[in-house]
Amino acid sequence: MSEREKKIAGDWYEIRSALDDPDTLTDYLGISAPEFHESAEKLRFSIDRGIVEYKTELIHSIMSPLKSLKWDSKAIATLDEVERPAAIAVLTSAVQRLFSLGKMRLYTVRGEVIEEESDKKGAENDEAPDIKTIVADVQDLVKQKPALRANTEVKRIMAQLKYYNTQLEKMRSLEPNIPPEKRTDFRGNFQATFNEIVQKIRSAYQTLLDQEFQENKPPETRPLLKRYDFSGFDHLYRDQVQNAARIYSTIGFAKDERFQMREVLVDLAAGEPYYTGSFTKELELYKRLAPFGEDNLKISRAFSDQLSRYFERYAEWIRHRE
Repeated sequence: MSEREKKIAGDWYEIRSALDDPDTLTDYLGISAPEFHESAEKLRFSIDRGIVEYKTELIHSIMSPLKSLKWDSKAIATLDEVERPAAIAVLTSAVQRLFSLGKMRLYTVRGEVIEEESDKKGAENDEAPDIKTIVADVQDLVKQKPALRANTEVKRIMAQLKYYNTQLEKMRSLEPNIPPEKRTDFRGNFQATFNEIVQKIRSAYQTLLDQEFQENKPPETRPLLKRYDFSGFDHLYRDQVQNAARIYSTIGFAKDERFQMREVLVDLAAGEPYYTGSFTKELELYKRLAPFGEDNLKISRAFSDQLSRYFERYAEWIRHRE
């Protein structure tokens, strides 16, 4: 195996391991707030064919400078600028996959009845349930729908519950050895931890209820991406992530090596039709899934809207963290 193929295989191992964890993937790819913001803006302007249009143009923006290496070697000096869109291409298909499989919660569209009903539902439930009630309800839901065991919010609730019980046992084991004058502070510290855990459990529980509420709505009133089953697209999105990862790794390797990399990059650029062909196939598969009118284009635009909002919010989160 060549050093380049080792680089490609190593990167793909890391990326594949983080496919269900966009935070880890973002850190690995080193995507910045300005990159997220720029990508969100481009997604918003992909109004004709949505996410398919955006991904096609993204790959083209990577390949165009590489094609120029046939005649001019100047692009070798600007591989940093080409590598960054390749990182975005990896994350784009990875996040789209999570949205399509229901592993990430969809953003609601402003003005939809969904938001109004959700607000009304929240107002009717001002009194937050206690942990025992939440756990009992979640256990009932899982009995009715065993598939919920894999739900992110169910896992979060159970993990927090386990942590709650661990902290409770710890408090009970330590308390007899605490001097009377320090017990108030001792209990106060643990109470703060318990309150935080309870808040996280309630938040996850509310998200779970919202998800179930949307799932049980009649298909015609659900958000567009909730009306169709995209589970059969998992393989397609994974292939797109792997294709983008190969582009990203090859450019990264060439950037570090530089010497005798011109031919490698020209060959990579020649594969543009292969990479963009996956996006054409994606739109065709949407057409099979939603054969009426322009529903396939609406699906692609809906994905574009979700990715745009996700990228914009991630950019804001990074800025606040810095």
